[in-house]
Amino acid sequence: MSLQEENDRLRLELARCRWILIQLPTDVLIAFQRLWDMTKDEVKNETTT
Repeated sequence: MSLQEENDRLRLELARCRWILIQLPTDVLIAFQRLWDMTKDEVKNETTT
């Protein structure tokens, strides 16, 4: 696979991911954000103790 083909494939994959994200309802994104924040806090707590 040439570099150009790989580049095109990755660009297509990125576009697909972006499209999926656009389709997700806002509350799902907010829930993911909260989960992400909680996970970061847990990691922070583990490193401080």
